[in-house]
Amino acid sequence: VAFRQADWHEDLSALSGINARIKQVTPKSSRSVRDRFVNDTLMDVLFYISPVHHDTILAAAASRLNAAHASYLEAHPDFKGRVSIFAHSLGSVICHDLISSEGEPGALTLDFSPDTLFFAGSPLGVFLTIANKQDTVLPPEQPACASREVQEHHSPVRPRRLQA
Repeated sequence: VAFRQADWHEDLSALSGINARIKQVTPKSSRSVRDRFVNDTLMDVLFYISPVHHDTILAAAASRLNAAHASYLEAHPDFKGRVSIFAHSLGSVICHDLISSEGEPGALTLDFSPDTLFFAGSPLGVFLTIANKQDTVLPPEQPACASREVQEHHSPVRPRRLQA
């Protein structure tokens, strides 16, 4: 088992200079709270749902995932095994959107087909509910990719079964 990180956040900041602009509007008196929670966590969700930054984030994530996969193949040219993605929090929504849109015209694609997506601390159920999607519990199964949630029973964002 080998793990490769694919962090898209720095790409967004580098492309748009958004972190510097956010710091300019962050009051000095609340910097520690705003920097640790609002600016570094909540803002990512707002950027992702924004039409201005959504496609940039998807492209950055796809690029980072493809680069991590290519780097592994370069180091292990005989590799013929399966590839899984472990995504946390907003990353699970981003990976779900990348995988579920494959095959659509103009959709970003991965250079590999993941065998399994593992989601931890995933707010995907909330995102699907807000988008009025039918499946609000777990991500839909893709023909070549299984989805699994890492159960965190005390997570405030984990999917819950809807009451009938």
